[in-house]
Amino acid sequence: MSSDSAIAIGWRLSSLSGWGVYGTNLALQLKSMGRGPVLLAPGHRLDLDAQQAELLEPAFRRQVHLQELLGKVGQMEFDFPVLHSLRNDFEPALERQIAAGSCNIGIIFFEDTAISQEGLARARDYDLIITGSTWNKEILEAHGLTHVVNVFQGIDIDLFHPRAEGHEHTSAYPGRFVIFSGGKLEYRKAQDIVIAAYRQFQAKHPEALLIFAWGNQWPAIMPTVARSPFVEGAPGIGADGAIDIGPWLEANGLPAENFVDLGMPANRTMPAILASADVALFPNRCEPGTNLVAMEAMAVGVPSILAANTGQLDIADAAHSYPLGRQTPVDPYPPYTGTSGWAEPDAGEAVELLEAVFAGREEAARRASADGKRSIDDLRAIPWVFGWMQSRQVVPGYYGIGEALREAREAGMEDVLTEMYNEWSFFNTFISNVEMTLVKSSMEIAGRYVDTLVDPSLHYIFEDIKEERNKAVQELLRITDQKNLLDSQPVL
Repeated sequence: MSSDSAIAIGWRLSSLSGWGVYGTNLALQLKSMGRGPVLLAPGHRLDLDAQQAELLEPAFRRQVHLQELLGKVGQMEFDFPVLHSLRNDFEPALERQIAAGSCNIGIIFFEDTAISQEGLARARDYDLIITGSTWNKEILEAHGLTHVVNVFQGIDIDLFHPRAEGHEHTSAYPGRFVIFSGGKLEYRKAQDIVIAAYRQFQAKHPEALLIFAWGNQWPAIMPTVARSPFVEGAPGIGADGAIDIGPWLEANGLPAENFVDLGMPANRTMPAILASADVALFPNRCEPGTNLVAMEAMAVGVPSILAANTGQLDIADAAHSYPLGRQTPVDPYPPYTGTSGWAEPDAGEAVELLEAVFAGREEAARRASADGKRSIDDLRAIPWVFGWMQSRQVVPGYYGIGEALREAREAGMEDVLTEMYNEWSFFNTFISNVEMTLVKSSMEIAGRYVDTLVDPSLHYIFEDIKEERNKAVQELLRITDQKNLLDSQPVL
């Protein structure tokens, strides 16, 4: 492998954590492109299939030698790019990384929006900063950083894809309505809201079953869940170091027969787990990226309820999911000193959307499959949502709605529309979701993509899109009695 084709990955590969799966997918993708990879840290609890293990075996063998070298020379230097993982406030500094390259690229997923001047100085030492969400990128740009690009984290499409057409749905829990929740247990991930919503939903639907993968390799952050008004205390830690979630849930009113603790399943086992899910629930208060587990659930066609805040705004599209829009600000709490953009979803709305999925299975399946078909060759949620969001068009979220509302208004139904908005929670939530989509869109940015990438003979289509967006904005402002979109939701 020549140095001009190599790229180093500075964090450990794993099948359990978000960073670990990100690194694993990245390493395999780089290998398929003939670009290395060079691994600077040993793997941790990796569960690879035989082909993947064979592909990465040379890189792991080389990593052993590099580990020995690191012990002798300290920081290693390479004549090829190095990808570095960064934490909140751009820690660690470049000089404290285990290696430096010809180009040093910092990859960051940050939750804490309080960025110090020292942190900004650390950021400027890197040649390039990569974020994993539009939310993260825009915060850094607002702080004056100009060397920031956004690259959405991918998923392994060989694992996570819709069931083939004609493939019968089979569940490991026959006769149960299965709700899936994933992510390491902590207050930020909002498992307490999952518990509150499920507790209320299950009281009405005894066949409901909660299955969850809440294992946490960093137990120090887990007790933050006790901040919640929805639960009492936090789980204990067993003698083997595992979190005792079951007894905690029982103490919080969930009978043992109504939940299944999946522990920390390896990424490769997740498709089989998700195959049993009727719906996935992600009411997270903050996600620095686009939420890997949510993307995987959406990719396999599980109807997904998503909090429309922070990094999840990039995938919480009403055309492909069920966004949670009723939210309030979240105050800072240790260890986070800045929570700008974080939001507290309404547990009652989570119940409403669970009811919507339960009662409307056909509509839920349509949203989850993006175009009503279960074929990887057809339109799929993840790449299309990313495409709409990257170009800031977000067309499925508003196209045609303004025209429909205008026709109803001009037919003398304006008072009816206003009454529906004020009195009917379904219509209110629908309008709220469209409003968020309009705010996320930008015809200025979209126009640049069109001017650069689209044949001029097709530009008239974009003019139609702009006209439809303008109609939607004007009609929503009438119904919501606002001067500007989201005036009533300052947290967004």
